[in-house]
Amino acid sequence: MKTTPWRIATYILIASLTGCAATSIQKDFAFKAGANEGIVVVSISHDLAGRRASKAIFYMDDGLPGGRNLLFSLGEAAPGITRGSEFKDSYGQLLVLSLPAGKHTIDSWQITNGTGLRIFPKEKPQPLVFEVVSGQVKYLGNLHANLASGKNIFGVTIIGNGYPEIRDQRQRDISIFEDRYPQFKNKIIIDLLQPGPWIQFPETRKQIDTVIMPVK
Repeated sequence: MKTTPWRIATYILIASLTGCAATSIQKDFAFKAGANEGIVVVSISHDLAGRRASKAIFYMDDGLPGGRNLLFSLGEAAPGITRGSEFKDSYGQLLVLSLPAGKHTIDSWQITNGTGLRIFPKEKPQPLVFEVVSGQVKYLGNLHANLASGKNIFGVTIIGNGYPEIRDQRQRDISIFEDRYPQFKNKIIIDLLQPGPWIQFPETRKQIDTVIMPVK
C-alpha cells in the first residue's frame, strides 16, 4: 500500500489528538476597537445513538498560524467528565468563537465511539472554507456526525462507522445563541457552509486504540 503524507499525518493524529479544544467566548463579550476579529456561530453534534460516550471532532485551521482548533460535539464539565447535550434531537453543543478576520477552514473530522474505536476519512477531504469579517457575527451551520451501529465480536451493539454532514439548524441554534448573548440579538448573518454530506471519498478508516495497563 502506498504511503502518502496524508496517511502518515493521519496515523500521527490517531496516536494523539493534538490541538486546542475550541471554547466559546464569554457571555459579556464585546468587540474591541481595532481588534480586527469577528464571531462565528457553529453547532457540533452526533446522533443520539452514540450517547455521551461518542464524540464527533472537527478540525479547524489546520496549518494556519495559531495552530489547529478541535471542535467537539461534547465538551467536558470537568477533566474526564463529559458535559451534557444542549440539544434534544442529538448530542452536541453550540460554539461561539472569536476568530481573526480573514479566511479559515474546516479541514477534517473524526468520530470516536467511547470504546477505543476511531473513525476518520480514508483520504484527505476538501477543506470547507469560510471568511470571518471584522465586527460581524456569522452562523456557519451545524457540523453533524451521522453514526452507523453494528455488533462487535461479543455481540454487543456499538458505533462502528459514520460520516459528517453540514446541516442548517438556524432556528434551533440562533435561538440558543441570542438567549446566551442578548447583546448580539438580530445581528447574526447567515453564511452557511455547503449543506449536505461532507464526503468526497465514501470509505473510512478505523483504528482501535490500545490501552496499556501498567504492571506492578
